[in-house]
Amino acid sequence: MTKLFLDDQRTPEECVGEIYDTGNWDLVGDFDEFQAYIMERGVPDVISFDHDLADDHYDIDWWDVYKEGLLAPTTFRTGLDCIKWLRSFCIDTNSPMPVCLVHSMNPVGREAITDYIESWTD
Repeated sequence: MTKLFLDDQRTPEECVGEIYDTGNWDLVGDFDEFQAYIMERGVPDVISFDHDLADDHYDIDWWDVYKEGLLAPTTFRTGLDCIKWLRSFCIDTNSPMPVCLVHSMNPVGREAITDYIESWTD
C-alpha cells in the first residue's frame, strides 16, 4: 500500500491515528512536490492532507478567506489546492481517488478540505 503525507513541517509520527503509526509514508511538502509525485509515481492508495503548506499561510485569517469568499492573500498553494488538482487529475486520467485523510491543525483549512472531500463522495 502506498501512502503519501502532504505537510511542510510535520511527519506522520506526529499525527494521531493508527494509520499514521504504520510507517512507510512518502513525504511531500508543497503543491509542486505533490503534483510531481503523482505525475511520476501515480496516485497512491492513501493521502493525508495538511492545509497550510508555507510560512505565509500561518498568518492568514482563513475564516475570512473561505467563509467570506475572499481570495487568499498568498501565491503559495494550500492542501485544498492539492486535493482539487488531484480530483481533476483522477477524472482526466480515469484513475480511482485514493483514501483521503486530513491531519491539518488549521480548523478552517481542515473543514474546507473535509467539505471538499464530502462534496464528491456523497
